[in-house]
Amino acid sequence: DEEDNLPTYRNRLDNIELYLNNTREIKNLKNELDNDRKELEEKYENKANSEVINSKLEDELVDEYNKIITDNDYYKNLNYIEIDNELSNINASLSEKKDVMNTFISSYEALKNAGISGAEREEYLSYVQDAKYDYYKCLEKKYILEIYKLVLDKTINYDKLYEKRSKIEEIRNSNNVYLNQNKVSIDDKLKKGDILELRFVEKIDFKPSNIEADVLYEDECILLVNKPSGIIIHPEYKDEEKDTLVNRVANYYYHHKIFRNIRYVHRIDLETSGIVLFCKDFLSFSLLNHLMESHLIERKYLALCQNKFKNKEGVVEAPLSKDRHINNKYRVSSSPSSQKAYTTYKVIENKNKKCSLVELLLKTGRTHQIRVHMSYINHPLCGDELYGGNKKLISRVALHSYSISFFHPYTNELIKVTCPLPKDMKEVIEND
Repeated sequence: DEEDNLPTYRNRLDNIELYLNNTREIKNLKNELDNDRKELEEKYENKANSEVINSKLEDELVDEYNKIITDNDYYKNLNYIEIDNELSNINASLSEKKDVMNTFISSYEALKNAGISGAEREEYLSYVQDAKYDYYKCLEKKYILEIYKLVLDKTINYDKLYEKRSKIEEIRNSNNVYLNQNKVSIDDKLKKGDILELRFVEKIDFKPSNIEADVLYEDECILLVNKPSGIIIHPEYKDEEKDTLVNRVANYYYHHKIFRNIRYVHRIDLETSGIVLFCKDFLSFSLLNHLMESHLIERKYLALCQNKFKNKEGVVEAPLSKDRHINNKYRVSSSPSSQKAYTTYKVIENKNKKCSLVELLLKTGRTHQIRVHMSYINHPLCGDELYGGNKKLISRVALHSYSISFFHPYTNELIKVTCPLPKDMKEVIEND
């Protein structure tokens, strides 16, 4: 029943057979090509156009994926959005490679039909085989990425998508479930085209502050807010009258008559500024929490890092653990208890030896990950005295969450929102 309510998920699973068969086929073709390239000239065309017999392969999906991906860390570290971007690039490349392949095939066929033999025809035959090899190598990469994308869907455990199991019981007991505007039991089955409505009453569960939140994006279930540096995400107790980001969202809810509990999907540090994601209902909150835990929400940061970078971009892959000697500090460690951490960086501005503006993307979301990793490669964040930086240029940790991308939990539309640099970081760049 859950699959019937998730058409996008179901449609992808319907295509598993296609992806798996093509991947097996490409791997076989590549091996055969290495053994005897000439013999494959006709087999490529025959196999590439063969019909796929549908069967239920859901149970084989993860095993097949593991066989293909086990030795390829590059694919493992891609998130959902990166896979889509990579597939777009591959599809463009495939089109070019196919044109090249067809051009060589046409030239070879023309020589063959003209009765020309010898070195010239053999040369074009080698061109045809090389072009086909390049094309199918690219096609193999496409199918691997498609399978990985399916695996991300397959590994979703829909039993864990709810905020609390008690919420289901609350809906069951509320007698406020409507199907096509008629009151029904929560156990009624759905069919395609049905409109399900859950009516529930909530209230704003934090005290509004005197300042309204700076909202970057809003729809019926999502709120993206710009957090200024210097305020925390939430108070210790809900009835406290404090100026936290949650209390500012409460102010926004109150003035816009949004009577819902306030739910934030993630947090950023006190001194970090930028985007924080909120949800207006329990289901979107549960879905987006799952996406966050699965690293399917892409968050990019901008940081001012000390010293000039030698490399314009790179990856820091270094496991992290708590510092045993200093409270609330982390360090790079190879101890068994350490957690894997990956950070990619790209230098945006690198004017002098004092500092650089750097874009950072987290492949994992460990506490203080950016700060520790940048310090580890001798580029601590400006203002970050805990990890070796200084406050000569700015009085706080110069880190800003400037971009977030994810698929909408209900519409599957790609949501991408950016947030401009705050004044203090911008002034450092302009005065650099």
